[in-house]
Amino acid sequence: MTIQSELVPQNLWRPLDRIAQDLHDKYEGVFGSETIESLVEDSYIKLAARATVTQWLVVSTQRLAGERLDALVHAEDHSMNKVPTVLFSCTHNAGRSQMAFGWFSHLVGDRAIAWSGGSEPEAEINGVAVEAMAEVGIDISRGYAKPWTEEVLRAADVVITMGCGDACPLVQGKHYEDWDVADPTGQPLSVVRHIRDDLGDRVRHLSERMHVERPQDDLAIRVTRGSNLLSATGPQGASAAPHEAAAPMAPPHTGRRRRIKDRLSSHRRRAR
Repeated sequence: MTIQSELVPQNLWRPLDRIAQDLHDKYEGVFGSETIESLVEDSYIKLAARATVTQWLVVSTQRLAGERLDALVHAEDHSMNKVPTVLFSCTHNAGRSQMAFGWFSHLVGDRAIAWSGGSEPEAEINGVAVEAMAEVGIDISRGYAKPWTEEVLRAADVVITMGCGDACPLVQGKHYEDWDVADPTGQPLSVVRHIRDDLGDRVRHLSERMHVERPQDDLAIRVTRGSNLLSATGPQGASAAPHEAAAPMAPPHTGRRRRIKDRLSSHRRRAR
C-alpha cells in the first residue's frame, strides 16, 4: 500500500497506508489495492475539506472508506437473502439525517441497513440533537458528519431527503421520499424534541412499510419479488421510477458483520 498524494499531508501517508492495508486484508480477493487506496484517499479528502478539528480525521476516514466498500459489496449482492437498504440525506448530516439514522437503527436492528450523508456536511454532529436522542435511549454520539457517496447511493433501495433541495442525490430506479422536517440547527432542546418525535413517527412508518420493523406489530406491507418496495400510500411518497423489490426477507443472521462476511465469501468464490 502506498498512499503518497500531494492532497494528503505527508505525516498522514503512513496512517492511511495502514488503513488501506487493513481494508485490503478484509476484502482480499474482492477489491484490488488500487481501488482500496483510491477510496481511502478520496474519503480523507472529502472529510478534510470541511473538518475544523483534525484529531479524528484518520478514524473517520477508516469508517467512511469501510462504509463505501461495504456498500459496493451490497450493491453487487443479488442473493435471495439480501436485506433492504436506506440512505437518509440532509444538508449538513449533523441533525436530521443523523437522528433518522438513529431511529431506524433502533427500530430495525439488523433487519435492514441504513446510511446517512449530507450535501454540505458540517464538521461535527449537532450536540442538541445528540442530547434529544439520548433522552429516548438512542445514542448517536458516535456518529460523524460525512457526505453521501456514489457507492452508498448505488446500494440504497430507498433514499430519504430532508431539506437539501437540488443538491439532494438523484439516481434513476430508487424510491425517493422528501420529508418536510424542520432543521434543528440553532434550535433549543425544546424544539429539537419535537423534531426528534416527528422523525421517530416517520421512521417507524417507513420501517413498517418496508416490513423491517422488529417483530412486534402487525406490519403494513410485505416485500415480495416484482412489487414496489414501498406502497403508494406512504407519507410524502413521491417516487422516481420505484425500485423493484427483492425476494421476501429472510430472518436476520447474527448481524451486519455476518452478512458482510457472507457476501465477501460469495464474491471471492465468483472471482476464482
